[in-house]
Amino acid sequence: MLTQFAGVIKPLKEPKLWLLGMIVSLTTLYCNLFWLTRTFKPLAHSLIFLSAVAILLWRKRQQLSLKSELFSSCLGSLLILFVLLKINYLTSVGYTVLSLPLIAGVGLVLLASGWRGLKQYWQELSILLVLAIPGGHFISWFLKLFWVNYLVNQSKLWLLCLTGSLGAVYLNWFMVHQAFVNKLTLIDKSLLAVIAVCWLLWQKRETLTLETRLYPTLFGLACFAFFLSNNNYYTLKILPFFFVLGFGFLTAGFRVFQQYKPELIICLVLGLSGILQKPLNEELSTLTTLTTDLTTLVLHLIGYHPLRQGNMLLLYPDALATLNVNYGCSGYAQITWLLLIAVIFLAMFPFNLSKKMIVSSLAIIIAFICNGIRIAVLTILVAAGKITEFHYWHEGEGSQLFSIISLFIFGSFCFYLIRTMNPEEINEEELDNL
Repeated sequence: MLTQFAGVIKPLKEPKLWLLGMIVSLTTLYCNLFWLTRTFKPLAHSLIFLSAVAILLWRKRQQLSLKSELFSSCLGSLLILFVLLKINYLTSVGYTVLSLPLIAGVGLVLLASGWRGLKQYWQELSILLVLAIPGGHFISWFLKLFWVNYLVNQSKLWLLCLTGSLGAVYLNWFMVHQAFVNKLTLIDKSLLAVIAVCWLLWQKRETLTLETRLYPTLFGLACFAFFLSNNNYYTLKILPFFFVLGFGFLTAGFRVFQQYKPELIICLVLGLSGILQKPLNEELSTLTTLTTDLTTLVLHLIGYHPLRQGNMLLLYPDALATLNVNYGCSGYAQITWLLLIAVIFLAMFPFNLSKKMIVSSLAIIIAFICNGIRIAVLTILVAAGKITEFHYWHEGEGSQLFSIISLFIFGSFCFYLIRTMNPEEINEEELDNL
């Protein structure tokens, strides 16, 4: 019995085990601080650097010299105590919080190896110092990522941690912008594209090799730096494109446009649909006019007699109000949403050019027709004076029903294409890139 108990106690005498326990405990408390204050973006930023520190420590775990003198141990303990008290009493997160890992790191080094042991931890401490340096602009992030990437020496594990952190940063932007919170379809559209890209990247995990040449690495880190430094609402949708581009430069070099073509196309369509929406609002008069034409035709077909003046519709003779078909009703959002789904479908099933044209055109036509029918329903509700029902179908849950219908029709067509796919319809070149 005593022998078994001694066998359990013996590993606890190892200094490395205690050091590991302190590191894990401090990291957990640090991350919990961000969780309690609901500030997830600094947490995601911190994980980029903390994961690099963990990788470096794991590499040198067999060569660590754990020997400290009394003064260093006391000073290190005081620094760790300061960090614990700071974490316990903080109620908000600022730039000073990002310096806590550096203070805790110095305290742990002094406690474990003393002053003379600082040399063997210079890489880890320099990474924590970079984390503590304020600045979120492009140049700052590029220099930080370059230094960390240089120290970890192109680690696949760090690239995985960086990918997860960037994903957390991207999702956090949707959470902190109230405009995104109120637009669930926008989030769904972006998440759909991100999930598709992640799935395609996962399929290539066995063939990933890290690029060691200087210029592709610099281009990749520059893309990640742009991703992290972005704070513009209207460029959020283009960020997945820069992420895939940066990931591709780091893993495939200048062959990124060949090896990651499907992923780049998906993210490019997503990005352009968001960036061009605001500039095109005033240029969508043609699409708005076509939507009004289709709505008028639908109303005639179901037995109404609409009167039209420009983009204004009035149902004769019992109309209580008129409906103005403006830019928001043009169907741009519905068309780009279904077109994005078509691009994702074509990226996963590489048909030949003729099938691609058919699928893309059909996505646009289905979205346009379903939107025209929706505007016809709204016109009937306005004419009947049913304002509550109008808001339900215009901005409420009812507005999503027509998107679901268009998706069901388009999905049925895609399913039919898959069932009837012939080998000669497959693009062999794109199939090799999947």
